[in-house]
Amino acid sequence: MRNLRHAAMKIGIGLLTALLPALSSCGGGGSNAPSGSPTYTVTYLAAIKGDPQALNNNGQIAGVRYNVGPADGPHGFFYSDGTLVDVGLLPTSRGSIAHGLNDQGQVVGTSYPMDNFLHAFLWQNGQTSDLSTSALRFYEAYAINNGGQVAGTCGQFLHACLWDNGRVTDLGTIGNVSGNSQARDINDAMQVVGSSPGPAGSEHAFLWQAGRMTDLGALSSTGSSSAYKINSMGQVVGQADVGTKQHAFLWQNGQMTDLGTLPAPFDNSQAADINISGQIIGESYAPGATGPQTQHAFLYTGGKMYDLNTLIPSNSGWVLEWARSINDRGQIVGTGQYNGQGGTFLLTPK
Repeated sequence: MRNLRHAAMKIGIGLLTALLPALSSCGGGGSNAPSGSPTYTVTYLAAIKGDPQALNNNGQIAGVRYNVGPADGPHGFFYSDGTLVDVGLLPTSRGSIAHGLNDQGQVVGTSYPMDNFLHAFLWQNGQTSDLSTSALRFYEAYAINNGGQVAGTCGQFLHACLWDNGRVTDLGTIGNVSGNSQARDINDAMQVVGSSPGPAGSEHAFLWQAGRMTDLGALSSTGSSSAYKINSMGQVVGQADVGTKQHAFLWQNGQMTDLGTLPAPFDNSQAADINISGQIIGESYAPGATGPQTQHAFLYTGGKMYDLNTLIPSNSGWVLEWARSINDRGQIVGTGQYNGQGGTFLLTPK
């Protein structure tokens, strides 16, 4: 399945790299918000010249920025109260990507190259440590819960894995079929979601808990699906095939629901995150036949999908393209175009 979000999260958008301390908030002016819909103030996070990946309930952000030094690759970052901190590199590594963040400010991600293998890392209290120290190598870390357990990819067969206080557990695949699986998120109940080859050969979203991996199915009998996030209520979001297109989905109570897309020209979508209130964010996009892809960030709440560009002041100067993460306070972080230049935004509910 075409997994645009996975590619974007690993490679990023490649924005400018100079660090600027200023913040710009746009709260005035009218909006085109539908009656009864939520509305937001939008803040330009000028210091983040890169790709935000995670937003915690304290408003802290983790992600990746680019071209930090003349010979360096991407560097993971931690952003808090207007200050951006480089999470650093493991020895001999030339790059890192921060994927996950919990409410304690612990950051996890991937560092590379190092002895020709990717290495998962944990950053806390200003120190970066290598999680790939056991016999079962831990290559990529995508998420960390408030208990410090980490979900990612490990082992000879590149399987979904769980790291817990130095112990790495291979979560295997759906039905123990051969192939690669990947864990993308973990909640505080130690429920893990991701994707795995299924018995019929298609990639399927999974939920792992208490030693058992469950196939979450797909939106069509022959299509693929991938799970990206799970909230504390056990609701799962991701992307699945619908014919030749891909749509965002919500899985809950054993049922996968197609969330649809924004109106034309958009005909694809992907869900990036879900908070405790069941608010879902992501992108709806229209692949360009002869030109670049067009995408708008969305919010799905109350059974409706809203273009986030209609929920902010109309004179903000923003085109919101990618919604990356939403916290339980309803704040949303993402990237887009600000007065024609790439930038990172923070939306705060009014």
